[in-house]
Amino acid sequence: MVFDHALSVLENDSASDVELRFVAERLSECLFNTMRVADSRGARLPDVEGGA
Repeated sequence: MVFDHALSVLENDSASDVELRFVAERLSECLFNTMRVADSRGARLPDVEGGA
């Protein structure tokens, strides 16, 4: 799992710049995909006027 790997790398004080960049890129990809799915699902919700 990307999150578990990211935590492992971030806990390693001797992680290289390459390792940190790799983790940042994978986390960015995950966030992008999560936002894409959320936007897609939100677009399918009916419009509700006057909702709180």
